[in-house]
Amino acid sequence: MPRVSVIIPTYNGTTRFLDQALASVEAQTFQDFELILVDDASTDGTLQYAQTCIPAHRPVIYHQRERNGGPSAARNDGAKRATGEFLAFLDQDDMWDPTFLETTVTRLHALPAHVGFLHTADWWMTTANQALDDGYRLDRPKNLFAQLLMGGVLRKARSGLFRKTAFEAVHGFDERLRYAEDMDLGIRLCREYEIVTIPDPLYRFRQDPNSAAKTTAAEYLFESRIRFLEKHAGACRHNPCLQKALEDEWATLLSDMGKHYAARKQRKNARQLLRHSLWLAPFSLITWRRYLRTFLRFSCLC
Repeated sequence: MPRVSVIIPTYNGTTRFLDQALASVEAQTFQDFELILVDDASTDGTLQYAQTCIPAHRPVIYHQRERNGGPSAARNDGAKRATGEFLAFLDQDDMWDPTFLETTVTRLHALPAHVGFLHTADWWMTTANQALDDGYRLDRPKNLFAQLLMGGVLRKARSGLFRKTAFEAVHGFDERLRYAEDMDLGIRLCREYEIVTIPDPLYRFRQDPNSAAKTTAAEYLFESRIRFLEKHAGACRHNPCLQKALEDEWATLLSDMGKHYAARKQRKNARQLLRHSLWLAPFSLITWRRYLRTFLRFSCLC
């Protein structure tokens, strides 16, 4: 049985850096892993392309989904087929440092069983693999749940190593979410397990304008953001800090929705959403600017 199951969800990966993601996996200094590639109903022959990128000696489990279900569904499908003690997820347009698995496996193995996830820092990079000057990401929150809800340290709960037992205990990613699914998973994990963060920037996130997050229709993203906030609202009611965090998230969402509808000339709907946002966050200059511009005949929304 392999020590680690490496899971890569992919969709139309022939033009979305899948070859580089696979190369970064193959370059790992730790080699006791199985590779699980989940094709989320691609239309460009992704699996056939992937086979040309993977060495013949590498054990690979290929799974072809019949219908596109989004990254969360693809990741969960991969986890169901995993046989490793640990799970590591890598998106098709991201990369790992060569020591990612060696470092995370060694450290998580040395920690007690109630530590369910080892989270790493990460670097953000361009499509040309150039590290951004401010690309280093790592937060050390005092209140982990509040920081999670506000989009903090576990906003990318994929950048690390899971114990498979912990991932299964919280039922993996919420497949109804196409936004904040990793933050949602982090929130549910920290209710049951301890999460440890290390400062090593071992995961490389790519700023790609054609990524799934950037190309998903705005309405689907808004729907997921609403579902996420409603899902966790109950945990905030009796905690002023968390309630304020929740209100701030609602204000940002409503402002973004207002901007979206204003750009489509649906100004009545836009104003209603922006007024609601300002009621929650009355000192937001961005929202005030968006609101006032809905009264201009010609405007460039921002």
